[in-house]
Amino acid sequence: MVQTRDRGQWFLNRGDIINRLQMRETLDPAELRVGVTSRWFRVSSALRTPHTTVLMQALLHDNKESLPEVVWLREGA
Repeated sequence: MVQTRDRGQWFLNRGDIINRLQMRETLDPAELRVGVTSRWFRVSSALRTPHTTVLMQALLHDNKESLPEVVWLREGA
């Protein structure tokens, strides 16, 4: 599950976790004690001009108290 998440296939909700574990008959989503929320977001972007393309990635942290903070920014990623 961790490798799947790290490849960018994040979990949508508790039911999604149960489906991926193939335990639909065994587990009730209401009884599953895990969270699928995050305050961390990875943003990917591409700026294209007629002569070049610039790729960028950023990691943002949203503490819900102020604007999201840029933790790191990579150009050419």
